Amino acid sequence: MARQPLVHIVGIDCATREASTGVCLATWDGRHLTIAEACTCRPDRTAEDAARGWLADAPSGIVALDAPLGWPDPLTCALADHQAGGRLPFVADDLFARETDRAITRRHGRTPPHIDGNQVARTSLAALHLLSRLREDLGRPIPLAWASGAPDGLVAIEVFPAATARAHGQDGTLPSWVTPNPHPAMTRTMHARDAILSAVAAVDMLEGRAVPPRGAEQERLSRREGWIWAR
Repeated sequence: MARQPLVHIVGIDCATREASTGVCLATWDGRHLTIAEACTCRPDRTAEDAARGWLADAPSGIVALDAPLGWPDPLTCALADHQAGGRLPFVADDLFARETDRAITRRHGRTPPHIDGNQVARTSLAALHLLSRLREDLGRPIPLAWASGAPDGLVAIEVFPAATARAHGQDGTLPSWVTPNPHPAMTRTMHARDAILSAVAAVDMLEGRAVPPRGAEQERLSRREGWIWAR
């Protein structure tokens, strides 16, 4: 039986400032998620620096970002032709919520932050800029992933740590396949904790435990709006 390729994982709790950004560097061998580092970032140790170093020579890797990587389809369509002072024929929830946000709410009773908030929109932009810089730094494509299994190259996914925590029990403990366990960073800062949970979400996606888009409409919307990978 062939051994699964070692997958390098970077979990990032995204923010607009390094002091509010968490990063987790780990590997998945098909049985264990081994955490090499989990911390809150600093100006001299940025998420970009950490991810670049961890993924530089990785044949297979995944970047799990805790931030919206796409915008609601109704919002992008409405604003394309909108003129100042004109009416927008939408209610706020239809305009600012994505299909993936609604799917997470139905399954977990937790609503991901919508991009109607100033800070969430800025965090989304920061995450997209970070992903773009990683592609440039590494000289490698990092497309969004849409299927489980060890990727051939580097890919990225969107995650929501609160949903992952809820799916795994929400009692502050990590799955048994995480090592070291318990991890001291889980109680050190919320940013490091969410970065670790982002890496856990990446494993759920790799192993086919996260829920993919279902049906033609979710498939269509996910490519435009993004998709949160969670159990």
